Amino acid sequence: MQPAILIVDDHQIYRSTLSAFIQSWWPDVFIAEAANGSQTLDLIGQHRWDLLILDYQLPTLSGGDLVRRLRARVSACGIPFPPFLLMSTQPDVTCFVRVLGAVGFLPKPVDVDELYALIAPYISEPEVPQSGSLPQPDRAVNQDVTHKMPVLAQPYAATSSAGMPDRSALRAADVERLQAMILELFNQKVARFPPPYAPGTNTGLSSPPYRVGEYLVQLGYLTPDQLTRALRAAELADNRIPLGFTLVKQNLVPSEVIATVLLQQFRDRLRRDARMAPRFIGEQLLLQSKLTPAQLGLAVQEQLDNYKRGRLVRLEDVIARKGWLDADTLRAAMLAK
Repeated sequence: MQPAILIVDDHQIYRSTLSAFIQSWWPDVFIAEAANGSQTLDLIGQHRWDLLILDYQLPTLSGGDLVRRLRARVSACGIPFPPFLLMSTQPDVTCFVRVLGAVGFLPKPVDVDELYALIAPYISEPEVPQSGSLPQPDRAVNQDVTHKMPVLAQPYAATSSAGMPDRSALRAADVERLQAMILELFNQKVARFPPPYAPGTNTGLSSPPYRVGEYLVQLGYLTPDQLTRALRAAELADNRIPLGFTLVKQNLVPSEVIATVLLQQFRDRLRRDARMAPRFIGEQLLLQSKLTPAQLGLAVQEQLDNYKRGRLVRLEDVIARKGWLDADTLRAAMLAK
C-alpha cells in the first residue's frame, strides 16, 4: 500500500520544503498539504494516513484543539487515528508532545537529519541489501539531502521477565537489519564530512573493534600526532570525559562524525557477538528497537555540541527533550543495561 503523509502548516514554504525532502527520500509516498485546521479536518477522513506532521501554532486553531477535533472526526469515519509529529518555533511545546499523544517533536527551523530520523519508522520498510552489497556513498549527491536508510520493521519479540529484550533470542534478521542501518548511516556521514587526512595504515579496518581515537586515525579524521596530543590533554585534565567530547571541543573532528563512529563501534561489536551487553543507554535502546541509529546519532551529536558550548547534559535528557521516549521507558532501559 502506498504510504501517505499529511503536512499541516500555514506557511507554504514550510509545506513545500518538507514535501520536497520527503519525496526525495521516498518517491512513492503520497503527500497532501493543509494550510489550516479546516482543510486538515476535510482531508483527515479521505485516507488512512501513515503520519501527520502538524504545526502547533496555526492561525485560527491551536495544535491541541485541532488534534482533539481530528480524533473525533477520525472516530466518526471509523479509521485509526494516525501517528503525528508536532512542529513549533517555541521549545516549550515539547511539554505537550506526550500529553497530546504525539510521537515526536520537530523544532523550527527543522533539521533535515532529524526530520528523516522521525519520519523513517512510519514509512514502509525498504528492502535491506544483503551483506556486502550496500552501495557506497555518492559524493555528488546534494549535501543537504540525506540518503535513504533501512528501518527496523518491528521491535524484538523476545523479552525477559523484566520486559526487556532477551538478547540471547534476538532474531538474526533483526541484527542484520540493525547493522545495515548503521553502515548506511556511517557511509552517508563519511560522504557528507570527508576525512581531511590520508587514511591510517590499517585502511581496511580489518581487526575491529577499535577505540574511537584509533578509528578516527584509520579513517583519516585525525593524524596520529593529533590523537597523541588529545590523549595527553585528557590525562592532564584528570577527568572522566570521553575522548570524543574532547576532540569535538578542540574542533578536531565534527560531532556528526564522532556520533557515527560510536555507532560503527557498536556495529563491530554486534558482528562479533549479537548477545553482547550494551555499553551505554543508547545501545540498549537500539537493541530494544526503541530508537533508530539515525535518532541515536542525532542525540549523541547534540550531547557533544552541548559540551562544546560548556554544558554537560545526559543522553537520556536529550532523548526525552526531543519527545522520542517517555521517562518510564528511559528509566527501564537504564535499569536493564
